[in-house]
Amino acid sequence: MRAQHRLISIIFQHPTTFRIEKPRRNDIVVQYPIDKDFPLQCTVYIGPAEKARPVVLKNARYQVRLAIVLDGFDDGQARVVQVLFFDGNRASWPDGTLMVFDALRREGHAQSSRSSLTADQC
Repeated sequence: MRAQHRLISIIFQHPTTFRIEKPRRNDIVVQYPIDKDFPLQCTVYIGPAEKARPVVLKNARYQVRLAIVLDGFDDGQARVVQVLFFDGNRASWPDGTLMVFDALRREGHAQSSRSSLTADQC
């Protein structure tokens, strides 16, 4: 892996539709203000640790970024996974959580594919 890539983009259904559970020991809890007019979105990026750059969205009113360093890959290269939560454009919240997966391009190949799923299809 030579550069940072987007892995997945998510638009969440409204949090009132989720059952609230007590956080488990290894859960990462993020405080985020929920706005009824701006659906919560998330984008996940991965890249080599030495090439990782903070992702900042210019149009988001509010955003929270988590960065996690992962080791132990066969190629010996550490990677950074960035999880970015943000509010997108003013819109109604979707009826279900929507996910778009971005396929990583193999080095030397020009095409990448995208597929979309709702959370209940996974």
